[in-house]
Amino acid sequence: MRRHQWEMLSKAREGRDALLVADTGAGKTLAGFLPTLCDFAAADGVPSDGLHTLYVSPLKALAQDVKRNLLTPIEEIGLPIR
Repeated sequence: MRRHQWEMLSKAREGRDALLVADTGAGKTLAGFLPTLCDFAAADGVPSDGLHTLYVSPLKALAQDVKRNLLTPIEEIGLPIR
């Protein structure tokens, strides 16, 4: 994992807001969703009822890219997320 991904996770755990600006391919998607994935992993993969994370994409193609980028870490962690 890259340093900026750890830093984003740290900020989220502190309850702080953060803005990440990075080049294409630098791992922004994982940095943004890492706090969510960690919350789910800590809850044994069973999130509480209700909405946890909402991602709004301006483009369908971008949403598909985000999905593709998150499937590998979700599978590696073993989370039952769809």
